Amino acid sequence: MASIDRRKFLLTAAGGLGGLGLASCVDTAAPLTGIGAEILAEVDANGIHLRQNIYCMKDTHPDLVAYRKGVAVMKTRPASDPTSWEAQRAIHWTTAPILPIVNECQHGTLFFFSWHRMYLYWFERIVRAAAGAPSFALPYWGYTPTGQRDLPAPFRIPADPALNPLYTASRNAAVNAGTPLTASAVDPAAALALIPFTNFQSSLEGTPHGQVHVAVGGWMGSVPTAALDPIFYLHHAQIDRLWEVWLAMGGGRANPTTPPWTTDIFEFYDENGNVVQMTGADIVSTVRQLCYRYISCSPVAVDAAEPVDAVDAQTAAIAEPISRRPGRVAAEPLADAQVGVRLGALPLSVRVPLSRGAGVALRDLEAGRGGGNDVFARLDGLVLLQEPRVFYEVYANLPHAPEQATYRSPFYVGSLDFFGVPVQGAGHAGHVPDHAGHGRRLSLLRVYAYLRSRGLWRDGDVTLTFIPRGYTEGAEPTRLLSGDQAYIGRIAVAIQ
Repeated sequence: MASIDRRKFLLTAAGGLGGLGLASCVDTAAPLTGIGAEILAEVDANGIHLRQNIYCMKDTHPDLVAYRKGVAVMKTRPASDPTSWEAQRAIHWTTAPILPIVNECQHGTLFFFSWHRMYLYWFERIVRAAAGAPSFALPYWGYTPTGQRDLPAPFRIPADPALNPLYTASRNAAVNAGTPLTASAVDPAAALALIPFTNFQSSLEGTPHGQVHVAVGGWMGSVPTAALDPIFYLHHAQIDRLWEVWLAMGGGRANPTTPPWTTDIFEFYDENGNVVQMTGADIVSTVRQLCYRYISCSPVAVDAAEPVDAVDAQTAAIAEPISRRPGRVAAEPLADAQVGVRLGALPLSVRVPLSRGAGVALRDLEAGRGGGNDVFARLDGLVLLQEPRVFYEVYANLPHAPEQATYRSPFYVGSLDFFGVPVQGAGHAGHVPDHAGHGRRLSLLRVYAYLRSRGLWRDGDVTLTFIPRGYTEGAEPTRLLSGDQAYIGRIAVAIQ
């Protein structure tokens, strides 16, 4: 396979949807009238709402004007109104339920992508009605590691909630001041490189999803309060867009096609306050079924995929055939170490011994014997010892000093996020619902394939290196953090 260059690989986020019938969307949106040449159309000729990158919008863009108005109107409604700001927040999570549809958010489950797509769809319709703007489409927060990654100005200027319904002081002060987020915290490349749906979804839920939540901080940093911050919905629109980007990359990438993903029913409220139901089968096509698509900075331009890290032919020759195979129902352990790792402000390397049969199991994985499409590290028993000030880039078998490490390297496996992870000793209600879990999975497949292709893989052990990074650019971990921040009870390595 030819090398895929991170900065040159571009494709349409919805390229595979071009031939779909659009009849169900025609005439569902207002006609395109009175829009100046400097302002992008909100719907196309087929009535498809166009979700656009907020970085491309002027302050007077109709979608931004409508979002401000819709949020302001929703905030005036009582919590008993299903179309109120509080009621919509409560669908995601709340500690003080009033209406029956509450605490439904799907984190760490098969339905993370699909449930949040449904949630955004009905939220968008409610904003559309509240603002009196039938053409409104929810913008997305188009952060990238090589481009803009600051909190968009409309959410922080003016810094007065009485004047700006999109502003809240409940955020990281540096983020509210416009400091860019750290590049590796917003980079989806490690996730996009994964072909199996569940592996991709799990990875993207960590980075950038979880990392951005905690980086913004305040309400956004905690599951029960996250949906109170208006940036929440644009952040999740970006996650939804990256799902489309992943599908458009092809190469075997596909959504689930069987129950329960296609059949489990979730309930929401529509713009009239009525209870509505959806399943995964109802939301697989944003264009045909939901009447929206993502664009960049022009109504006729395709949206670019996030550039993918260069993968050399030697690495791809091992990793890609494995990735395309069915996964195993149960994981086959290669290591299960009770390590009790404590992570602080300095890099830390942890040697994880592998079982005697690990080498044979890995060769069987390469040969396609016994199934399996990933080798991964599982970090379990994860708790916070204090509120998170840093996150950790994770490397496998790093051959040089941590000070020289860059997350673009072939030894980078991903980053450890803390969204939904409880602070030790804190009550359940203030931090995390049970379904969020306290473990993280990081794929080792690319590093394994890279080392194996060069004869450098060691069957006896894997060394994981955790390198702390501040959530915003230029933040120094040793100045941010005093003492240990997090604890990992166990590190497992397995094939699945």
